[in-house]
Parts: sequence; structure tokens; C-alpha cells
Amino acid sequence: MPVLDGRAVLYSFVSTPDVRIGVAFGSGGSQSLPATELPGVSSWLVKVFTDTLIKTMVEPHRRCYSLPAVDLRKKAVGGIVYVSVISASNLSRSKLRGSPPRREQSSSLNGSLVENFDDNNLRTFVEVELGQLTRRTAVSPGSSPRWDSTFNMVLHEETGTLRLHLYNCPPNSVKFDFLAKCEIKMKYAADDSTAFWAIGHDSGVIAKHAEFCGKEVEMVVPFEGVTSGELTVKLVVKEWQFSDGSLSLNKFNGSSRKSTYSSSSPLSRTGRKINVAIMEGKDLISSGKCDPYVKLQYGKVLQKTRTAHTSNPFWNQKFEFDEIVDDGCLKIKCYSEEMFGDENIGSARVNLEGLLEGSIRDIWVPLEKVNSGELRLQIDAVRVNDAEGSRVLLYHI
Repeated sequence: MPVLDGRAVLYSFVSTPDVRIGVAFGSGGSQSLPATELPGVSSWLVKVFTDTLIKTMVEPHRRCYSLPAVDLRKKAVGGIVYVSVISASNLSRSKLRGSPPRREQSSSLNGSLVENFDDNNLRTFVEVELGQLTRRTAVSPGSSPRWDSTFNMVLHEETGTLRLHLYNCPPNSVKFDFLAKCEIKMKYAADDSTAFWAIGHDSGVIAKHAEFCGKEVEMVVPFEGVTSGELTVKLVVKEWQFSDGSLSLNKFNGSSRKSTYSSSSPLSRTGRKINVAIMEGKDLISSGKCDPYVKLQYGKVLQKTRTAHTSNPFWNQKFEFDEIVDDGCLKIKCYSEEMFGDENIGSARVNLEGLLEGSIRDIWVPLEKVNSGELRLQIDAVRVNDAEGSRVLLYHI
């Protein structure tokens, strides 16, 4: 049965074929007893055979069942993107949003006073947002600041919008002034490439194309709604993750889901175990002293690490879960232990859909809803052979 573009196709005759059948009784191969046609009986059998062939071969809808179309193309369900905020240029407080700029008075040749905007007093930073994940650069001074900050970001689908917000941080002030923003959209293509695009000058479009994972793309994007200022950003898609568990890896290195958390019915297990190792964390932040620990939830099972006493903890703790059908999401929450109620210092989701046999991977997962913090995870699935008690290592994500 041929398969074209993910759709099943059944062949049939365009027109009714001419079927000729001859029926004779006898040996057919012996000259002493030649085959003999019997009038009436032979013609009746020819009619029966002919009608049967026509109904079976020419009119398949009488005997065949329709098959549902199956999309054989890969579906991207997430990815890892490195975002580097390089620099900005042509920033002018007179043309950006925010609080009134600082002015300086100077005398002209005819003695009149002239007001000048002092753009050199700008102290700016960029907040990078992708879904629930946000990260922030350091503060850099001047009208052409440079940050050179790189962030590990996570996509949870095949498309995403990267939002970049520019803020001014006045000296001796706890308030940040919003100045401008710009957006970059990205989308996975069926040939494992990635398209990036943004709004350019005069409502034009800036588009870039990364033919494979690992290729760096640089974009100079103007800020929206203002008449001055551009932001230089470099983007690298490290990998795309697919619903069948496969990955589109760096070339040089080699849908809605059914929720089970609110269901009272028993969860269906696959017979495999999923081992999750919380190895370490880095750059975790809290409002006070950082005493972090991690909670894991898979299905209805909760697990918890021990409490560390540093913002860069090392746990190396392993937990085992029963793999559940139609549940490929591991929920992670990070807390800092406090005397009067623990502080939430970040959360994350890890897609476990379609674990396959393959190479071991070791990943850093950025924490969402906070400005800093990552966790290093090692996740593997094992199949338990009841007859032999053996375990087979499967795919790591």
C-alpha cells in the first residue's frame, strides 16, 4: 500500500476490466479424456466467477474498510535555544519611553540657555522573556551599551516569541524605567531548520534562516514604537525535541496533552521505570539566605531532595518513577527553606514523551518565573524484565 505525504492511498481500477473465464470439465491435459464444456453449467460458473472478481477488485468499497490518515511527519514539541544579548546602539532618552530624562543647561553664543539631553547617564539592562522563562543582563552605561550575555532558554512547542525589554536603572534608585521593547519570533521547519523573523524599520520584516541546529544567527532589531535604538542579538538553536522521542541535534556534534493530575481514575503504566537524578544547581537566588531543595512531580508521585546550604548546590540524588501512558511531563519546583514558610525560587517542566533507546544526555534546565537559576538533570528510562530481573538502559533526555 503506497504512502504519500502521510496519507494512506488505495489503488483501484479506473474502469471495469474485461474478465474472460472459461470453465470445462475433464482432465484438460489428456487426449484420451479431453475437457468438455457442459452447456448451462459452464456459463453459470463463468457468471459467478466474473461477478465475484468484479465486486472484489473493481468495487473495493464493498469489501474494504476506509483507513484513517496518519501523519508520518515529525512533530516538534520543544527545543533548547541559546540567546546572546550583545549590544544596543543609538539609544536616546529624548526618543525612548520612560521617565523624563535628565537635562543639562548650556549657554549658546548669543547668551541664551539651551537644554541638552544627557544620554551618557543611561544605565540600561535587557530582560529576555521566552514563555514563562525570563533572564536579565547586567547593567551597562551609555547610549551604546554592550552586555555580551548568553542565556539558556527552553521552548515547549515548535514556535516561540522571544521578547526583549530595555530598562533604565537610575543611580541610587530601586525603580527601573521601561524604555522600549522588541520581539523575535521563531519556528521549526519540517527540514529540521529554524526560521527567525522580526519587525524592521518602516514596518518591514527582518528574517533569518538557520539550516541546521548549531548554526548561529545574528539579528539587528529596531525597538518598536520609538524612532531610535537597535538591539543586536545572536541566536543558536541547540536542538529540537520531537513527540516520538527523537532529537534534531547540533550538526557538528553529532499538541495538546491529556492531563492526568486531576483524574481520579487509575494511571496506566507502561512497565518501565524512569530514573531522575538531580545532580546540581547554579545561580539560585532567594530573598535571604539560600537553602535550596527540589520537589519533583510525575503523575501523582512527589519526590524531594535534601536541603542544601548554598546558591550553587550539589545533590546527586536519584529518584525512581513508574512510567505512565499519556503523561510525558516532569514538573520541577525549587524552594529555599525558610523558618516562616519556604520561598519558591523557580520551576521548570521537562518533556519525557517518547523515550527511546539511544545515547545518554545530560542537560541543564533553566528555572522559569525567576531571573536566574538552572538545574542539572540526568534522566533515563529502564525496562524491567520480570523473567530475568535485568534492566536495559533506554534513552536519556
